[in-house]
Amino acid sequence: MLVRRAQHSREVGGHAHAGSCVGFPDTGDTLGPVREQAVAAYLAMWHDDVIAARTADYRSVALARDAAGQALTLLVSGLRQQARNGIVILGAPALDPHATSVTVAHSVTTVTVTDCADGSRWLQYAQSGARAGNGPAGRHKILASVQGIDGTWRVASLDVQGPSTCLTSPRPSSSP
Repeated sequence: MLVRRAQHSREVGGHAHAGSCVGFPDTGDTLGPVREQAVAAYLAMWHDDVIAARTADYRSVALARDAAGQALTLLVSGLRQQARNGIVILGAPALDPHATSVTVAHSVTTVTVTDCADGSRWLQYAQSGARAGNGPAGRHKILASVQGIDGTWRVASLDVQGPSTCLTSPRPSSSP
């Protein structure tokens, strides 16, 4: 369900995404590890959310490992609404995240991650097991701000745009 949360091109429910770098070839780029860590935190946040969505567990402590601020609030409020409505979400979204910019200010490094997410395999069910309404389909553009403070990376903000807002995968900029 992308209106509530974003999705990616790799299956988030599995572990293929852990520690992977997306969108930046190894060209000796000194910011490459920063981009990799930010994308890894973004993917880990979605992995935690997929697991919590299976039971509408808005109290999951795992959510705060990789999300903070507005992003954490968005995930928790969506899961709380699911729980109130007796809905669980099964499957996993497909994500295609790319680190598109890096900003360093004071002791905080912020990486913008842009994604083109497909939630067509992340579906809502009533807790009884029957399919429930599944919101608007299509690929959703997602913009995330991932912050690194003292070596800890968390998604700080998340903007999941409407269906069909993402027609192609974003390409990272060539400059840091």
